[in-house]
Amino acid sequence: MTGQLLLVFLLGLASDIAPGQKQQHVEFTGSDAYTNLRLSAFEVVKEKKLSLDQGTDCVFVAARCRRGLALFAYRKEKSGFELLGRSSVVPGEQLDSLESIKLGDRLGLVFKVLDDGPDEAIFNEIVFLLNPQGIYPVLKTRWEVLHSEFDAGRTPVEVVDLGGLPMGLSFEAGEQAQQWPTAILRTSPKVLELRSRGGRPARVIVGSHTGVFTHARLGYGSAFRGFQDYLYPVKGLDVHVPGVEDGSGIAHLVDGKADTGWFVNNATEIKVSWAEPMPVRAVMVRYCKTSVSQAKRLELKFSDGNKIQMDGSSGHDPDKRLLGFNDFKSAEGLQTLVFFRKPVSSTSMSVLIRSAGVNEKASCLAEITPMTALVDRADKKKGP
Repeated sequence: MTGQLLLVFLLGLASDIAPGQKQQHVEFTGSDAYTNLRLSAFEVVKEKKLSLDQGTDCVFVAARCRRGLALFAYRKEKSGFELLGRSSVVPGEQLDSLESIKLGDRLGLVFKVLDDGPDEAIFNEIVFLLNPQGIYPVLKTRWEVLHSEFDAGRTPVEVVDLGGLPMGLSFEAGEQAQQWPTAILRTSPKVLELRSRGGRPARVIVGSHTGVFTHARLGYGSAFRGFQDYLYPVKGLDVHVPGVEDGSGIAHLVDGKADTGWFVNNATEIKVSWAEPMPVRAVMVRYCKTSVSQAKRLELKFSDGNKIQMDGSSGHDPDKRLLGFNDFKSAEGLQTLVFFRKPVSSTSMSVLIRSAGVNEKASCLAEITPMTALVDRADKKKGP
């Protein structure tokens, strides 16, 4: 009796399909193509349906195997789903995103794969150009992002990004509607270690390695590769020291040259001014290459009334308005960089050297430079 009921049930299912007609699958999941993909040891992670040229309906499938993830392209036909093409396997353990993008008058897909480790996340991101015949990679990128101390299980450290720009791959729309968007890849941020309040460390991001890619004949081509600095020296500086004539050489302090300088005694107040109000986020004091001493304590007074102190003495608690400070060596010589938590809008600043070093009465200074940050600028540029 049970066998007869089962036969009747199966015949009932078969009666819904006309003779000579294949069953049509409206959804990719459950179709023959889906089954074949599963039999190939791939696990479907995400599907994305798009209508391409002349109304061609396609489905793009991100699928995972033991070696990573791959992208498959299918065209919807009356008989089911026809495989148009697939990408190579991209290393990674999970799909971060699968998003469509306009490439001029064509459609594209951004396929982003993540391999997350204890200390860093590795991203592989590929841009595909789509058409009814298949998928074509037009840009391949790879970058790493270090996890924060908190995420990595370490003691948290305050980090301030002076660029305000996203790491990894981003896109900027072209000036004309039919243009491909400009692709910008930012990697390897430059991070400075600072001393901060109560001796606690802090970090500041002052730049990144940047690649700019624009539309070329067969896809994206490199238009720029280099370092993008997030700090900008204020231009058009004038300098004045009370009781010192202008022709004495003090102009060397603002001439932007590391091979010229001026000897500054303790308790010498140096006033640096410029024409328009600028959001000052940092001050650089660079010493002469031949200098054997450096400033241990600075007092900074700005035209808006702000007075900020930096004290490098051991155990001293610096001004709370400071993000931090430290000494850094460069090809131009030793320099002290002082960073503020918030920008100070000003047209001038006075720098007072309180201590020049052990058994030293003067410091040879090469430059005193107020600096603005990209994140604070009204004319902020996303590109280099």
